[in-house]
Amino acid sequence: MKLSEDEIRDVISIQKRIAGKIEAHQKEIKLLERNYEILEKVVAESSFTSAADLLSGSADAGTDNADGAEAAGSTATPAAQPYEEAPREAPGGAAPEPLAGSDSVITDSGTGRPLAGVQRTQDHISITIAEGLPGLAEDVPPFRSFFIDRILGGMQKSDAEKVRSGSLQEHESISYEIDADPETGRLRSILVKNYGDERRASEILSTAGWSFARMLEREEAAAAAQPGS
Repeated sequence: MKLSEDEIRDVISIQKRIAGKIEAHQKEIKLLERNYEILEKVVAESSFTSAADLLSGSADAGTDNADGAEAAGSTATPAAQPYEEAPREAPGGAAPEPLAGSDSVITDSGTGRPLAGVQRTQDHISITIAEGLPGLAEDVPPFRSFFIDRILGGMQKSDAEKVRSGSLQEHESISYEIDADPETGRLRSILVKNYGDERRASEILSTAGWSFARMLEREEAAAAAQPGS
């Protein structure tokens, strides 16, 4: 089809407008990503103990997990329930059932969706990611920046100080192993060894659940932004 000169000018004009919109959206995306990174750094640079307290909430003050997520810098992220021997009721009044082979379950308190199964011994915590959650991949923030580097990394630094001072044996210090699909990076499980006391166990599980909820929210938002979604 041969276009007239006027039609060609119109097509070029439309093309320029589209290019301008693409450029504007790309700048906006970069700005949003930059702001997201800044917020993650704010959380990561906050004190180790207070960050976990904000996420798990304070039972004495009646503060719930949603308040903790807001205080940590995300009002939109659904907080995840901390681990309990008897899981809390999910929305709708039904208590979430433990996943196969687990003692209990970490759920998204906003949707009641199971995120991971939990098995605990006196020394180890094993977190097994629920099936059907491709958004829980090893490289999705804030898994490494917050949960691994800040929470578990902070505990490792604390234990290293105790080892240096002689108050803790090296083989008793906390360590962790991550199992992820080598092709997709999807998390399969996290094994935390020598977690220590009950306070640490609660901190690990509540911040793990909060991180999983943030990861899913990020991936779902990205999928919704794709053309045709």
